[in-house]
Amino acid sequence: MIAPIRGGAANCVFSGVPAGSYAVAFFHAEHNETQLMTGMFGKPQQGYGFSNNATGSFGPPSFSAAAFRYDGGNMALQGSHLLKRSHFS
Repeated sequence: MIAPIRGGAANCVFSGVPAGSYAVAFFHAEHNETQLMTGMFGKPQQGYGFSNNATGSFGPPSFSAAAFRYDGGNMALQGSHLLKRSHFS
């Protein structure tokens, strides 16, 4: 799903999702990419993040670290994306 950024936030609405355990991964498609761009050693070149603000070492976090329970109905999740290294310099 592609969600435009408005006011510093992107919103996604999913419908028809059955109750269960889920995890979400997202990235900032700075140039309208449809896949996460990686550089040397698979390091992401864009901002990215996961539900629960989960992090991993040398790769994505485990499903259990990013997982949340969805019991049906309306639910709001918030996540912060991790900035790529060049944003810090």
